[in-house]
Amino acid sequence: MTTAVSQKYNLVSAAFAFVLWGAWASAVNGENGLSGRIFAGLSQGAASFIITLLMVRLLVFVNGKISFLAASETVSSIFTVLITGSFLTLVHLTAHTPNIGLTIFPAITVAFLYCLYTAHTRLRQDASKKLRGRI
Repeated sequence: MTTAVSQKYNLVSAAFAFVLWGAWASAVNGENGLSGRIFAGLSQGAASFIITLLMVRLLVFVNGKISFLAASETVSSIFTVLITGSFLTLVHLTAHTPNIGLTIFPAITVAFLYCLYTAHTRLRQDASKKLRGRI
C-alpha cells in the first residue's frame, strides 16, 4: 500500500469512526436533551477520529517494544486499548456525558478487535519481509 493510499484509507476510516461512534453516543445519551445529545456525539466523534488516526501508530510502537514476548500481539492490543479507552473516558468526564460506559463500550470493543487483527497482520507482513530479505 502506498503512502497516499494509506493516508486516504486512514482519513476515510477516521471519518467513518467520527460518524459511527458520534451517532452512537448521541443515540445513547438521548435523555440529556438535544444539546446533551449533540455534545456527547461531537465529543465521541472527535475523540474517535483522533484515536483512529493514532491507534495503529501506537499499536505498532508498543508491539515493536515488546515483540520478544510470545503474546506481544495481545499485550500490545490491550495496552493500546487501555490508553485510548482512558482518553475516551477523560473526554466524556470532561463533557459530562451521562452514560459514559454505554457510550464507549462498543467503540472500545471494536478497537480491541481491530488492534488484534492489525497486530496479527502486521507481524505476518514483517515476518514475510524478513524471510524475503534472507532468500
